Amino acid sequence: MECVRSAHESPRADGVVFMFPGGGSQHTNMARAVRQRWPAFCRELEACAARFRAHLDFDILDSIYPDDDRTSDDHTLTRPLVALPALFAIEYAVARLWMAWGVRPVAVI
Repeated sequence: MECVRSAHESPRADGVVFMFPGGGSQHTNMARAVRQRWPAFCRELEACAARFRAHLDFDILDSIYPDDDRTSDDHTLTRPLVALPALFAIEYAVARLWMAWGVRPVAVI
């Protein structure tokens, strides 16, 4: 009979973990103030959005920061195809901003 063995690493008190929310936390204009204040965040967000543009038929930035009061558009943040890349791009840009400030995570979840 085989035994099940497990091991774990002792918790570390000296590290930072970046914890980001999942789907459902997205909303129009999320992180707008950060985008306006921190050019590094804006650059990372735009670079990430450009990478998505190569695979999607729309720009996630148009969905996050619409120019008008659209309410019934195929590219709204209520659709997972739009919401999940948008959330990833925002979270990626936040992580890169923090890392530019010298904050290095030991984990990202």
